[in-house]
Amino acid sequence: IVSGGTISNNLATGNQGNGYDFIAPIQGGTLDGNTARSNSGNGFSIVNFSGGNTASFSNNSAIDNALKGYDVQTGTPQSGVGSNTGSGNASDNNY
Repeated sequence: IVSGGTISNNLATGNQGNGYDFIAPIQGGTLDGNTARSNSGNGFSIVNFSGGNTASFSNNSAIDNALKGYDVQTGTPQSGVGSNTGSGNASDNNY
């Protein structure tokens, strides 16, 4: 479980797979201002923003990833939806 902390202003590029891969439920913390570029999977892959979470997921960028820019399977973060952008992904450029 991700319950706090900050992951901000990082670059994940050229990975064989997803740029950022969160398989544990996200309950809190800050995931802001990151860039996923030219990865062979999704830019951002998030299994679950758990119910009642306090997470911020905003101002991220997904560019030219082979699959989705943003693959959020369940839930939504407390803040940041609509501020995440991208282009050139196979689908889901924005979140």
